[in-house]
Amino acid sequence: MPITEDIDIFIKRCKNEPEFECHVCYETVFKDKCVTCDNGHSCCQIHHLQRIRSIYQEDTLAFGGGDVNESGSGQKCFLCRERIDDESFSKNFLMNMRLIQAVEIPKMMMRRGCSLEGKTVWTNQDAINMFIGLELEQN
Repeated sequence: MPITEDIDIFIKRCKNEPEFECHVCYETVFKDKCVTCDNGHSCCQIHHLQRIRSIYQEDTLAFGGGDVNESGSGQKCFLCRERIDDESFSKNFLMNMRLIQAVEIPKMMMRRGCSLEGKTVWTNQDAINMFIGLELEQN
């Protein structure tokens, strides 16, 4: 490999130097891909997305179904259980969370035998429409 390519790779790595170690997977995490609780614990945002998806797949509500100010609602640190505000997460994380909700909530409702918006069958187009609606609510 020519020396100029080595230098380019080195410069790219320096500019994107990982700043945190995830306390779940122990991998180094880039600042824009992690979330940190008020107690300083850093974690890959993907772990929170995986948690949300698995909770919906187990037919439970991911956020307790309660008031936003309630201690049981929202994301929590995996170590200390401190609540993490949505503002601490990236816009990409929040968009992916809404996508998971648009796909998994209807599946959960159908498994429970409920109708959603008068439908007993939920199509991919319905999920896309729900996602677009969730995106529009946020903007």
